[in-house]
Amino acid sequence: MLSGGLAGGLSHPLLDGIMHPDVRPFMPWSDYNPFLGLLGLVQLHLACIAAVIVGAVCLTVWNRGGARK
Repeated sequence: MLSGGLAGGLSHPLLDGIMHPDVRPFMPWSDYNPFLGLLGLVQLHLACIAAVIVGAVCLTVWNRGGARK
């Protein structure tokens, strides 16, 4: 659970920084947002969907491996 919270907490400002011009992912150290416009909105959403699919496959494999024991 801790690893999921850390992954979400660290990735959220980066993903928001790609699509929102008012996000400052390195505050309070910098106002610069190097991620803005890195990907288009469609590509960003497709990457998120792909991550969900990969995660679901990994969880399925993990659960099936545990059921065999």
